[in-house]
Amino acid sequence: MSNPAFSAATVANGLQRCSSKSGGMLVLQYARIVLEIIARAPANVLVFGAGADTAMYVDANPGGRTVVLERHAKWLDAIQDVSCESFHVHYSTVRSAGVRDHVTAPEGMPWNLLDVPWDVIIVDGPEGHTDTMPGRQQSLFAASLASKNSSVLFVHDYQRDLERQCCDRYLGSAVEEIGQQPSLAVFDGATVSLRTAGDSAESDVPPKQHPLMEVACAGKPVSRLQGSSRPVVSVVIPTHDEGDWLKRTVHSVLAAKSDTAYEIVIFDDASTDGSVDVVRNLDGVNVVSACELPVERIPDWGKPRGDHDESRTGQAVGCIVGRNAGAEAASGDYLCFLDSHVLVQDHWLDHLLETSRKHGDRCLVSGNILNVDNLGEPNIESKQFGYTLRDWGARTTWHYYGLGRFETAYETPLCPGGLMFTSRRHFDSIGGFSEHVRWWGGTDAEISLKNYMLGGVALADPLVAIYHYYKNITDRKPSFKVSYRDTFFNRLFIMKAFSSQAVFDRLCGHYALQAKMDAILADVHQQKYLQAIEAMQATFVRTWDQFATQFASQLKQLPIQAG
Repeated sequence: MSNPAFSAATVANGLQRCSSKSGGMLVLQYARIVLEIIARAPANVLVFGAGADTAMYVDANPGGRTVVLERHAKWLDAIQDVSCESFHVHYSTVRSAGVRDHVTAPEGMPWNLLDVPWDVIIVDGPEGHTDTMPGRQQSLFAASLASKNSSVLFVHDYQRDLERQCCDRYLGSAVEEIGQQPSLAVFDGATVSLRTAGDSAESDVPPKQHPLMEVACAGKPVSRLQGSSRPVVSVVIPTHDEGDWLKRTVHSVLAAKSDTAYEIVIFDDASTDGSVDVVRNLDGVNVVSACELPVERIPDWGKPRGDHDESRTGQAVGCIVGRNAGAEAASGDYLCFLDSHVLVQDHWLDHLLETSRKHGDRCLVSGNILNVDNLGEPNIESKQFGYTLRDWGARTTWHYYGLGRFETAYETPLCPGGLMFTSRRHFDSIGGFSEHVRWWGGTDAEISLKNYMLGGVALADPLVAIYHYYKNITDRKPSFKVSYRDTFFNRLFIMKAFSSQAVFDRLCGHYALQAKMDAILADVHQQKYLQAIEAMQATFVRTWDQFATQFASQLKQLPIQAG
């Protein structure tokens, strides 16, 4: 407490003021949080939920950084004189939805907050008092992602069923519980980070609860390739250290009934776990390796992934280059890009091929991409949805059309990269996936917007449903590492290429204070990127304004639409 800016009297007054508020924490609970902040000050403090206590946290943290995420504009106005950073966020999950495996961080939460070494994280919002109110699924999930080994996490209202269940799912076991009605739970960041990394050996093995999963986990495919010596469709699967999931995916494709002749092309992006060797010699499977690519195919921003060394054989190139290289090695007239952690159903390729041909082959076609954790859930395959932009930073999300089943394929703003079917001629005519986009992230937005601007359409086929193994939940470990700098570059590059100048300018203004923004923006404005963008734009037959107008309902969450 040697910092002269610290005032014990100010903090004490704050404790008395806040603990007297109806519905707030007890003075003992506030004191536990404040003492933790004081012990670590100057500290990085992240708070979900603004209130009368915000000023107290700032007073206890002189010289430190306090960031507050709040959904109510009135509370943001109430703390506008407090020396902290605040962000207006939106929660899409209501309390009655219960605990969910696949949730996202709150919309409006800056991506780079996940990189900050937080000392203290406090979850006291959203309120979640009733079933129709936003629950704390997203704030607790985001807290788990933001947590570091040295963090300490506090969760208010821990006595409530949803909070306790979400904490069990996302944070693990509490190390301390203070009070009862309400109660405050304390979590150790080291334990949370371990859960988030997914160290459990069992976490990658979903239960065998559905015939598709039984096929995918079988020792060998149930059936072999259908058709002639020359495939009509090439199923292109980029992969990097997918473990047993690559085998499940390949076996599921081979086992599915099909009237279409096809091949499987696997692009091995410097895998080291032996997963590709398991499927390498299966009938109809062709493996292309990243180490077989010429040196000039390695992107100039390329670097070893994970613990790989600098040798050529350890050089991964990312899924964008991988998809393009897989397409180059394919021999089919149609290309189906597929993630390496999915399960497919009978005749999925037949439906995709028929839809593509009905629309003159100038389209990108997908279907319903469902969570593999929901295998066996009644009627889930009747839920119709498409893919769209979540915000004007080129991040994506699902757009739900409701429960009524459509009879024919319907147009959507974007086509997801996890399942993307197109004719080879169309793929080549639009230039494939842009290899200016780095590693992973934004790939589907880039090719979908390019497809639209060049006169193509993106379609969802209601007769196609695949089950996807989502990795962005706390106990599952992604097989690759992607820096936020690279994904942020992708967003800026995509919006520079496809949106209006007004949209891009406002995007840059929104992100102006983000870390590394100037350096990333300078990257985007390198001559080679500007020339590539100019060359693309010269071929466009549609505009961003037309895109925003045509898909107004699907883009209604976008702060910026027509420029």
